Amino acid sequence: MRILLGISLVLGLSQCSNPQEYLPEPHPIDVKADLDEAAQIGEFLFSSPMLSLDSTISCSSCHIPQFAFADSARVSSGVHAQAGFRNSPSLFNVAYKKHFFAEGGVEGLERATLAPMLTNFEMSLQAPELMSRIASNETLHSNFVEVFGEDYDYAHVVRALVAYQFTLRSTDSKYDRIMMNVETPDSLWLAGKELFESDRLDCSRCHAGPLQRDTLYHDLGLPTDTVIEGGPDYGRGRLTHNPEDFFHFPTPSLRNVELTGPYMHDGSIPTLDSVIRFYEAGGGPRETNSLRVSFELNDREREALMAFLTSLTGEEARKLNLSGN
Repeated sequence: MRILLGISLVLGLSQCSNPQEYLPEPHPIDVKADLDEAAQIGEFLFSSPMLSLDSTISCSSCHIPQFAFADSARVSSGVHAQAGFRNSPSLFNVAYKKHFFAEGGVEGLERATLAPMLTNFEMSLQAPELMSRIASNETLHSNFVEVFGEDYDYAHVVRALVAYQFTLRSTDSKYDRIMMNVETPDSLWLAGKELFESDRLDCSRCHAGPLQRDTLYHDLGLPTDTVIEGGPDYGRGRLTHNPEDFFHFPTPSLRNVELTGPYMHDGSIPTLDSVIRFYEAGGGPRETNSLRVSFELNDREREALMAFLTSLTGEEARKLNLSGN
């Protein structure tokens, strides 16, 4: 297959990161082609503005490799500079994720990829126009034919993007090396881990396991000033219409958390230190929330907890971050 102009060095992170035995099995995908070849096309498309209606943004505009494939803006902007209403999360390890978006109403990576491609305030480009653009790009068209066959169609475009995202694994952190018994933890890291897993802080009730997240939805008491369709962002409640789900949002993974600010579904907390202080205070201003504790850290404890959290940053993620600075 001819090399596509613009292919970056991100492809192969999963091979570089040596996924550990303690990780869950990824959710299977079927791209109807060789995975690596499809992922090469997907990587090119991921960074190409041809996927957007006005050719101004790409997938990587909101999922920035430098920031662990998250957005550094509070909320992401779509075509015609339209502001969204949520912060774009990291795409690392989406291979292990089954339900997507804050409502949890989209199952599977293929559907999750399709949604922003068509949504009018994100990419907003319909299939016929995108297929015309691909056909007019001689190299890209040739690669699609070689990988997917002469009769490739829009579904294959989505599958190429899925294949690329499936390769984005981040399992090569200090945390992983310690868990694999190939690195000896220092006292500060051990103190941070003990704090993180303590009943006093209660972090590991939601951020647990090798992916550092559960699969549930929680209310952190955040303000309700984000407006969607004339009303507040009810999170999970937008899907279920159950008042018990109002303002509940999915637990994000803490992997690479030092790189993925600003934080929370609305990007309202700018720094990781501010996030820790938010939890110290028992969450946001609304009295009803899912948090069970508030606490106070001294300087040494704060340093230890931060040492544990930053140990969740993968080596490849860090390299990408440094390469963008």
